[in-house]
Amino acid sequence: MKYLETNRFYLREFTLNDVDSLYKLDFDPEVMRWLTNGVYTPKPEVKRLVLKIIDMMEKYNHLFGIWVAIANSNERLLGWFHLIPATDDVDNLKKVELGYRLFRDLWGQGYATEGSEFLIKKAFDELGVEEICQIQCVLASCRGKFFSLCLKVD
Repeated sequence: MKYLETNRFYLREFTLNDVDSLYKLDFDPEVMRWLTNGVYTPKPEVKRLVLKIIDMMEKYNHLFGIWVAIANSNERLLGWFHLIPATDDVDNLKKVELGYRLFRDLWGQGYATEGSEFLIKKAFDELGVEEICQIQCVLASCRGKFFSLCLKVD
């Protein structure tokens, strides 16, 4: 089931069928450079994380969590986006974090901006979010762009 659809891709929940693609994403040292100093995530750990994400989606009634990004044109897995509560308090979902991870060949093509804009709009307009307190992205150079984007949305 689609959680959100942009002009070029949609977000859907993780399944165990995504483990191989996510392993390939995390195996790229440039993708992981700012997250783990380039160290990849072992495949058994990726599977464990996917199971943990599936459980987290249940906890937040499928409204907040981490979603796989899939291209509308060819169903290619592009990476993932997250919109997660800033605290573990399920009764306080007013403050969230936004982030993403994309395959390197997609960097600089506007996917991160497109997905983030749609998620920010959904968060404020549909989910009752009052504050996006942290933006997590792969490239350090993108951080200022998204922080200024968040400041514009009331």
